[in-house]
Amino acid sequence: MGLALSHDGIVRPLRSRLGPSVAPCRTTHGRRAHAFAGPSRSREPRSFHGRLCVDHRRRRHAFSLIEVVIVIVIIAIIAAIALPRFTNASLLAQEAALRSDLRMLRTAIACYAVEHGGRWPASTSAGEGMGTEPCGALTFERHLTWYTAFDGKASQQRDAIHRFGPYLQKIPVLTVGENEGNNGVACVNAFGEPGEIPTSGIGWEYNVTEGLIRSHTPAHEVGTNGIPYYQW
Repeated sequence: MGLALSHDGIVRPLRSRLGPSVAPCRTTHGRRAHAFAGPSRSREPRSFHGRLCVDHRRRRHAFSLIEVVIVIVIIAIIAAIALPRFTNASLLAQEAALRSDLRMLRTAIACYAVEHGGRWPASTSAGEGMGTEPCGALTFERHLTWYTAFDGKASQQRDAIHRFGPYLQKIPVLTVGENEGNNGVACVNAFGEPGEIPTSGIGWEYNVTEGLIRSHTPAHEVGTNGIPYYQW
């Protein structure tokens, strides 16, 4: 730094044309910042340097309103695309279960008929007691889930007479429609209008005369393939 003679005759230090000097200082985080100091750093208080030190790590960056709106719009678009697919996937899984259950029931009915001289389940008595008569409420279930004799008498224990079956562990529940979760079987001699049986708890309709079974669903309940469930 040079010296210069001022207009009042006093010799004063010559300031740099580049402005005040820049002195480095250390922040509380260990990073170096710069503080604007005067021509002599020793003449200024230490608190002045502390106030002027810039700590970039203390800066807080907030989202603008436009950024928040853009994020919300993107999330809404993703949800609009994904939710129908999840819903459709759930319905497809329920329909796949319906196909599997119908296949299992029809296979069990056919196996029973083969081993019982061509007689369909529930076409004969399953034994003594309420509901075990032909086309009774319990006959169909016992013929498929219990051990049976050739004449259709059912028993929970296997022996030399009751040597056939069982063909199912239990009657599956209906997985689609307004009667979803029901597994009761309505035995009829002929099918009527689909879903017209008023009895609660019914999931399946079984035609004793022909050995046919279908879901207990009304005609307006249609699968994703365009075919009513009762026709599957």
